[in-house]
Amino acid sequence: MNTPLSARTVCQPTRELRPQVRHRLLSTATGALVAVFCFSGCAPLPQEAVQQIRSGRRAYQAGDFATAEQALSGVIQAHAQKTGTAEALYLRSLCRIKTRRTAEGRHDLDRALRLARRKDLKSRIHAQLGNLDFDLHLYGEAAKHYRLAYAALPPRPPKDRIAYQYGLALQRSGCFAEARSVFHNLTSQFPGSEHAPRARSKADWPHDYFVIQCGAFKKIAGAHQHVKTLAQQRITALAVPEGVGSSRLYVVRVGRYPDYAAARQHLPAVRRVQPDAFIAP
Repeated sequence: MNTPLSARTVCQPTRELRPQVRHRLLSTATGALVAVFCFSGCAPLPQEAVQQIRSGRRAYQAGDFATAEQALSGVIQAHAQKTGTAEALYLRSLCRIKTRRTAEGRHDLDRALRLARRKDLKSRIHAQLGNLDFDLHLYGEAAKHYRLAYAALPPRPPKDRIAYQYGLALQRSGCFAEARSVFHNLTSQFPGSEHAPRARSKADWPHDYFVIQCGAFKKIAGAHQHVKTLAQQRITALAVPEGVGSSRLYVVRVGRYPDYAAARQHLPAVRRVQPDAFIAP
């Protein structure tokens, strides 16, 4: 039987290789997407509270989340309704998310958003809320938060990373045209970003739907044979030519799914027959 190549595998001249497992992108809703920013001031908080927030920030950056949370909680308890407390809530949310208390972290972010007045702080809160929704596969909601975060951030990192997450959330919620626009903007504004190659690849996807890929072949005969093999297991697939550099592969794909959720729902059934199948783009 012909063994499929990965769609991203370099063709070998004499034999076909088994497909490589595609690594899933994680949004890492742990604060990694948004660097902790330097606080320019926490007015109208008293100076003692400002110092506690700065102490909490230093502890957070050192990875001492318990100490950071203790310092920040004191400010939050003493000044619950003051706008400056939004910064303490934001930082405490990162501590709680880092220590896998996501629901508590989400609650802090919601409170912080209600109190925040500064655009830079609000953009970072929205980015974190987008992270949490993304990891829950709530891509439409994530895109709404990323849109607000992206619009307010200055044109320097981490805006490139948020732009990539924003485009991915749009694409996965079925907004393909809008996603392409975001990806193109990313590659134009940040051509040297580590996220630019992936954004370019996502933008180059020519279809307004997702597929499940079940392998790729150097020869069309191998792809057709694999389609027949899948059909014997009641999986309907197509063999589609795809260019990879100067080479051409024949990719075996299942379905045309309007959004990522639909493809994800069908993926387990395909993987029972093709364990290394993955969703594209």
